[in-house]
Amino acid sequence: MATTAEDVDTLEAVKAYWDANADLQALCGFFKSSLVKSPQAMPYAKGECAKGETPNVYMAEVKAGSGYVDYRHLTVTGYGTKEQMAQLAALFRSKLNWLPRDGLTLTYPSGATLMAVRPLNNTPAVEPDKTTKDAKDIWKCVGEWEVGSSRAVA
Repeated sequence: MATTAEDVDTLEAVKAYWDANADLQALCGFFKSSLVKSPQAMPYAKGECAKGETPNVYMAEVKAGSGYVDYRHLTVTGYGTKEQMAQLAALFRSKLNWLPRDGLTLTYPSGATLMAVRPLNNTPAVEPDKTTKDAKDIWKCVGEWEVGSSRAVA
């Protein structure tokens, strides 16, 4: 769950990117935050963001205006049929892994600059979920990334 300004900023950048991407939006609709409650119309995807494992890197003495590289752990989980989640996994690889590239990037509301979206933990993973809907099995696709951005100390 997003708890810091950097978490919220990253999720808002991902939401804007997702919602503007015809392929992602067509498959799972608008991107949702981790606060979404079930049940949702299938398929859908939601995201969570937290401080990443990599420590922040400060470019100078920490004071207002000095630059640093911030690292966030982004998790996006999609829910739907097995076929839909296989499609989402392919979209994760082609649309999110290793941004910025090919003119694709995240635009942060705060003005931070995206440095890299690095896939983690053998992303994405497609697996059965523990729930069913309308007597049908639900599958999930889980993607995890380290998102690095260049920011200025407030």
